[in-house]
Amino acid sequence: MKKLTILNIGLCCLLLTNQACKDNFLEEKRDLGAVDEMDLFQDPILATAYVDYVYGLFLPANNAQSFVATQDASDNGGYNNTFTQTTDELAGETDFNKQWNVISYINNHANKYFGQRMSASIGNNVWTRMKEINVFLEKIDHGGIDEATRNQLKGQMYFWRAFQYFQLVRMYGGVPLVLESQNPIVGDNDANSVPRSSTTACIAQIVKDLDLAKSLLPGKWDGGNWGRITSGAAAAFKGRVLLTYASPQFNPNDSRDRWEAAYAANTEAKALLEQNGFGLFQTGGTTGGKAWSDMWFTEVNNPEAVIVYGFNNASSSSTAVKNNGWEQAIRPRELSGAGSISPTKQIFDAFPMLDGKNIDDPTSTYTYDAKKFYKNRDPRFGKTFVYNGALFPYANGESYRQWTYYWKNSKGAYVSTETKGSNASGIYLRKGSNPAASATSNGAAGFQQSGTDYMEMRFAEVVLNLAE
Repeated sequence: MKKLTILNIGLCCLLLTNQACKDNFLEEKRDLGAVDEMDLFQDPILATAYVDYVYGLFLPANNAQSFVATQDASDNGGYNNTFTQTTDELAGETDFNKQWNVISYINNHANKYFGQRMSASIGNNVWTRMKEINVFLEKIDHGGIDEATRNQLKGQMYFWRAFQYFQLVRMYGGVPLVLESQNPIVGDNDANSVPRSSTTACIAQIVKDLDLAKSLLPGKWDGGNWGRITSGAAAAFKGRVLLTYASPQFNPNDSRDRWEAAYAANTEAKALLEQNGFGLFQTGGTTGGKAWSDMWFTEVNNPEAVIVYGFNNASSSSTAVKNNGWEQAIRPRELSGAGSISPTKQIFDAFPMLDGKNIDDPTSTYTYDAKKFYKNRDPRFGKTFVYNGALFPYANGESYRQWTYYWKNSKGAYVSTETKGSNASGIYLRKGSNPAASATSNGAAGFQQSGTDYMEMRFAEVVLNLAE
């Protein structure tokens, strides 16, 4: 061990003397390379940036397959196809429908969703998102920002808290209601122990937050704020929540009160949205399914878009890349797409005939022929699916036809018409595909840079929720 020499002692005394001469040496040091937290709640620009950051935590990840994606309740904020592949919409095997014995299923698959989804990363998961929201709601009123601005910012945060809790309740039922930012000190059990609430209590809190959001938010934003949550969006989401709560999943005794609450919420949502210019997309007319196919590419002031997630067509070299991966996923491999999205036969058969009647309805004016399934179908059928010989246009390929049949070669092996292979069913999805999409945008092959926005909730859903 080194001895403490006279020189060492002298240096120590000098340092202590210098510090003692400064009367601010005990003050908390600030990181001058970052924004101070209280400054954030005093500046409306910084406070808005905080809210925008929270939006980003909930939006689909870059190149997410958005048109068929549903958010996992406890994931990292990105979207995936897991739950869509358990419905009639999308074919595929997931952790919920794998063919395993019960023990293997529970151990290897279900546990991924029930109890083992919190990762070591705290960058973006359920409870870090919740804390960001709670911190904001606790502090925003104490920074001096004008009331009108504060109300708009708080309204958006109340919405996202309700949105997050609804995702949790759909999967787990009742969960702990954490409505204040928690003490991060490990071992502080009194501060961090929040008991699990009932499903009823959770739904009541979700509705309370949505009502607050509805009261604080404008019915419509200007073009520069396109995509922000409106009062109508909060009302429409409340309708979705209460309809789910009235459904057999949560309402096995078929309580009439729940159905009436859902009806009232959806009635209010429809009226509020219509008052602010929302409605069914009808630009271009409905003949041939034109309006239905065009609505995906109308962004600012699209009357159909109640809740919408924005994407852009920036290249990978940009700092603001937010591409929609749907275009790349649905395009055929022949064009360097993924060719990975196949519809199920159930959704394929669900489209009616041209007169609106089911394909097996004997009273239909048109006779369904399984070998010519595409004839005399609802116009939206041809805008949704691509089958053998159907047009699948893109930029510089307006007359491109998709050939999906197989034939036997001289060795007796089946060969696809696609040199790079086709998808599983031979039927491709056309829904949401842009006929002007570039196969080589910004120098990248395979429709990588798609900027098509994704409508999380359409006005059509509000109408259907009310009908139900």
